[in-house]
Amino acid sequence: MRSIFIFTFLLLSFNFVAQENDALLNAEKLIDNKKFTDALSILNPYIEQYPSDFKALILRGKSNRKIGNYDVAFLDITTALKINRNYTLGYAELGKLYIMKESYTLALSNLNKAIQIDSTFQDAYASRGTLYSYYLNKDSLGLLDLNKAIQLDSTDVSARYNRSNIYSDKENYTEALNDLNFCLNKNPNDHLALNARGNCYYELKEYNKAIVDYSKALESNSELIPQEFLNPGDIYFSIGACYANLNKSTKARYYFNKAQEYGVGPDSEKSKQTFGENLFKPTIHFNNFNSRGYFKFKSY
Repeated sequence: MRSIFIFTFLLLSFNFVAQENDALLNAEKLIDNKKFTDALSILNPYIEQYPSDFKALILRGKSNRKIGNYDVAFLDITTALKINRNYTLGYAELGKLYIMKESYTLALSNLNKAIQIDSTFQDAYASRGTLYSYYLNKDSLGLLDLNKAIQLDSTDVSARYNRSNIYSDKENYTEALNDLNFCLNKNPNDHLALNARGNCYYELKEYNKAIVDYSKALESNSELIPQEFLNPGDIYFSIGACYANLNKSTKARYYFNKAQEYGVGPDSEKSKQTFGENLFKPTIHFNNFNSRGYFKFKSY
């Protein structure tokens, strides 16, 4: 009788673990494929059944962070960390959430905590490098962290993309293009990488190549992840600037007019403050057009 009881208990335990693994693995795959609503449809009923599963809470927090539901995400992530105070992914997720909420000191503190717990935690280095370079104006520290992240995982497209923007800002376009080409080999429709490579080609005065990349970026631009969505006006403006430098004023004016529909263009206050009245002069430097903000970072 005792052996039957033990067998039944083990069988029930195995079924629970299998159910847990299947649900969380499926949710993770959906998140990786940017299907956040589908992931939530799995995680919500699962967490109702297992409210203390800190891994599930973090995954749901990540899904909500990605679609901009920051307050909901905060509740799940902090609840998970109360359950497991040494969960490195929890601190990394909280750090990324604080970046989105523009609380950079708290973001840095939580990312530091994740690295303190696990000095090989790649995700935290990648996120901290992005924080340093994009928001704290510490490119040297950002580059160190992103290099470390890529050393730990050479396939990390987001880290390579974010590093490329530091290289671009330093006018090291060769290294920037190496990273961006890597990203686009992985995903030829990556609108952020296409736009950033277009910026590099523009600065190298390879305007026709830039136009091709900007046009593809427009086609694949998506609002699926709000913080990665590019204002189409900025892209139209970029194409117009290329044509202006190619002395094709009719096409330049067409794209500048398209850009103006989105509040960006030769007659917008944003443009006049940056370049003055004459936008048909050659070599408009995008690093000066919209500061670092012109380069969108890739979130994790």
